[in-house]
Amino acid sequence: MIMENLNSAASDDADSPPVVSSPTDPHERASWLTRKLRLSINRRLIDKNSLGDEGAFVNGFVPHQLDVKALLGNIMQGYSYCAELKGPRSNSNFKASDLLSVDIDGTMTLDEAVNDQFVAAHGTFIYTTASHTDDKHHFRIGFALERTIEDAAEMRAATRSLILKFGGDAAASDPSRIFFGNRKTECVYFNRGIPSPILDELIAQGRDADQPDTDFGRRASTRSRITISPGKVVISAKRGSGFLDDFDRSEQLFCPFHKDTRPSAFVIQNRYGQKGIRCSACVQSFWATGYNDHYDFQSFEKAAHAILTIPKATSDIDKFFPSEDDAVHMAAATIDFTDQEHLKHWQFVQGATFIRSPKGSGKTELLKNLVQEERGRFLLIGHRRTLIRSMCNRLGLDCYLDDEKGPRSRRHDRYGICLDSLMKIKTDKPYDYILIDESEQVLAHFLSSTMAEKRLPVLHRLRHLVSSAKKVIALDADLSWNTFRRISEWRNKPDQAGSNRLIINTFRKDRGTIHLVPTKTQLIGEIHRAIADGKRCFITANNRGFIEKLEKSLLDKDSTARLITITSKTVQRTDERIASFLADPKSESSKYQVILASPSLGTGVDFSFDNEEDRFDIVFGMFDPLLLTHFGCDQQLARVRSPKEVRVFVNPARFTFETDLDTVTADALSFEMMGHLIKGYDPAGREEYLDQRDNDPLLRIAASVLSVERASKNDLKAHFIEYVQRQGWEVVHVQRDESVYEVGSLAWVTGSALHKEHAVRRLVEAKSLSDDEFEKVPDQHRVKRHTFTKLTLHRSPRWRGSPTREGSGKTGHEKKGNMMFITVERG
Repeated sequence: MIMENLNSAASDDADSPPVVSSPTDPHERASWLTRKLRLSINRRLIDKNSLGDEGAFVNGFVPHQLDVKALLGNIMQGYSYCAELKGPRSNSNFKASDLLSVDIDGTMTLDEAVNDQFVAAHGTFIYTTASHTDDKHHFRIGFALERTIEDAAEMRAATRSLILKFGGDAAASDPSRIFFGNRKTECVYFNRGIPSPILDELIAQGRDADQPDTDFGRRASTRSRITISPGKVVISAKRGSGFLDDFDRSEQLFCPFHKDTRPSAFVIQNRYGQKGIRCSACVQSFWATGYNDHYDFQSFEKAAHAILTIPKATSDIDKFFPSEDDAVHMAAATIDFTDQEHLKHWQFVQGATFIRSPKGSGKTELLKNLVQEERGRFLLIGHRRTLIRSMCNRLGLDCYLDDEKGPRSRRHDRYGICLDSLMKIKTDKPYDYILIDESEQVLAHFLSSTMAEKRLPVLHRLRHLVSSAKKVIALDADLSWNTFRRISEWRNKPDQAGSNRLIINTFRKDRGTIHLVPTKTQLIGEIHRAIADGKRCFITANNRGFIEKLEKSLLDKDSTARLITITSKTVQRTDERIASFLADPKSESSKYQVILASPSLGTGVDFSFDNEEDRFDIVFGMFDPLLLTHFGCDQQLARVRSPKEVRVFVNPARFTFETDLDTVTADALSFEMMGHLIKGYDPAGREEYLDQRDNDPLLRIAASVLSVERASKNDLKAHFIEYVQRQGWEVVHVQRDESVYEVGSLAWVTGSALHKEHAVRRLVEAKSLSDDEFEKVPDQHRVKRHTFTKLTLHRSPRWRGSPTREGSGKTGHEKKGNMMFITVERG
């Protein structure tokens, strides 16, 4: 096609102001072409930075309100544009936008774009970009908006949905994304744009999509707010078009919500028979009924109760079970409900015994008596080093961490070991007892990065040990479907002697009061005031950075404070104080006024004392989203079994992660740890998986774990409140206190600054490595992170010079692509 050049081409004078045109035809005043678009123009960034001004990628964006022709005139001068900003370019400085833009990089021609149904209805302009050639078309399409977007989340959502309509990279949806001009461009414009109802649809589709379900960015499917109407026609990859109900579960489809040239969706079906679509490109699920079920964390206990009270012939019992297999396994088990403050002695018969009993109800004491009374071979399996050592000491078992103390073969007869090290256990002689403490967390540990290449061998070893043992005892305060399913499956063999037994202790007592503090800052203020008043405090958080910054702020107030910090970093140091504390936390805790802890401290390590003595005055908890489930938050608080007072902040952030097992399984299948299920690749380069993948034990564990975790993280605060109330706690909401908030605010600023200064100092003082040593770093897992960071910076072609303390630093996770650096000279 022939592209029209603008008649109002801008002056070539680089010092002239951005071009602003006004309509001359009175009939144009109400048109899309005369609408003033809120955006920013950067005259320092010409074409793709032909001036070499590196600072222009952040600075130089000036807010303007331009009509379409004026904007295109600026683009023809090579000036870049982005959304209107309220400071240097960053997503946090997004202010407003009346324009959405999408890049087309060789995936369609200009003619195809002009004739595209959505562009024909709503496209405002098209211009060729610097990479455009006659053979491969590169261009940008702009869409003027009827209403202004003033929320960065809405901008991201609308842009993401628009990109997917054209088969582009949905990750390129930053609210403050730069769009370069082109002095050699050809452009065309149209009197049309996106009306508010269409914009609302784009936002609804993209809202909450492609959210990470952890703090390190793992993709997770979300449940879309868009529903599939009954009359919507969908296209199967094999059977043509039809309605959703015409297609079977798992059948591949072309996604009806984005430009899908290769089938990237499939049919999902929940346990109620409702159907939907899960799309790997959209990273979303879409349901025909607007399905928005409430995940029931009590379903396991309810199902056990239903087995005992509802005749098996009644169909009403089916609703309690996630799958038919679950119903079969539970129906075959012996189920006992009990109501005991402290578990009595049980006679363990051959088979698997599952014990669900509250924290502090004597599960460990029950195992201790069993080990003392029985002479057989015992293997205790845990998931944390600190936890397994504590448990071994209490049960009188040899701990794998002390293997140098005696012959391993004899020690293995009564032995405790972490899951990661399970390959040390020989398989030639079955155990009489396999004890799995905190069983839900042990299984969840298979998703931990620490398992790495050991994951599959360890899983196979665990399955063998469990299936061959005479008796298996799994215990967890929150024991649920994952433990019950997996162990039942692994022991379900024709020649397997014994049967399953399920013990559910429903005892609850009044636990006291949990005070929910309204903000993190106020909680910090309360901590500082409590310590200043001489209170003995246990402070736990699911965020190590919070603990480290809080520690800095407390020591700044009093450098002689009796304080100890237990995190994943500090436990790796050669520190006698920490080693002594982990060996005997009960007695060692009396030496300190303040104990700060992150999840590194095993959930089985607690500070309970004889006769319920109140050793700590206040337990403080701070819980951010996406790091732990509400179960994990409660377990951290429960390390102190008898506190005088509990004060907690739980972040109220909410998410819409999909919890349906079909979708969660598809997500898990994309994880690197599932590489063993790939059988090859199709002509388009997409993975093809083994036909029997749904029976893979690792995939089944992962799907079960992820489903529960995502359900919890969807509304962490609400689930936490409901859970602790079930445990016997009264929840009181604390009112905002401005004076305490101010104390916390000042303390947090100080702690954050000192924490950053410490990071800078470690980087500056880090050991230098030779080129040969640097190349070997990936194989040296113990290399210090700051040493690796420093050497990476020194070798970066974009930077030269050395870090200095005078500059301002930027810190971040390497896994997120952000390297920590201080002031450096441009290369």
